[in-house]
Amino acid sequence: MSAFVVSAAHIATCAKIIREIVFHYHDDPPSDESIRMDLAMANVISVAYRYGPDGERANQPMFDAILGELSDSGWDTTNASLPAGTSDVNEACFDEGYTITNYLADCRSAKAVHYIPAEAVKYLSCLDYQSCEPPEWKDSKVRMWILESQSYLACKLARIALGERHVWEVREAEPVLVAL
Repeated sequence: MSAFVVSAAHIATCAKIIREIVFHYHDDPPSDESIRMDLAMANVISVAYRYGPDGERANQPMFDAILGELSDSGWDTTNASLPAGTSDVNEACFDEGYTITNYLADCRSAKAVHYIPAEAVKYLSCLDYQSCEPPEWKDSKVRMWILESQSYLACKLARIALGERHVWEVREAEPVLVAL
């Protein structure tokens, strides 16, 4: 299994999806930048958790370097943690000369791409998979945002696929054809 840091455009697009679905009716939703930073850092932390420069687990000094940059960027690092291991975040996550600071700046300014519901599900699934390494992931707010968005999109895709046919329960002798 491998993990990678998704593109800044991927982060921008997932943030747009989440903002439109999860925070549509909120009186005081988090800012677009805040959502982007939470998504980006969940992904970076996951990759850092999984890898060091030689394929070793990330270490506490590496994670401390991430937290220092995140704190400087205004990200809440209160409950973040990584296990012991080895390495440096920039070597583990990015090509030479590109740093977490560069990545966060790119995530702040990236343009979201236009998407259809099926693409949105795949974009969110990718981010979920690339961010799932730390044990805290399953209970994180970012994961909850992704799951809520995917659930909404699944219902939307069902409405698109079924048109005016309202299906709620299974009844006998009603075959349903599904094109794959």
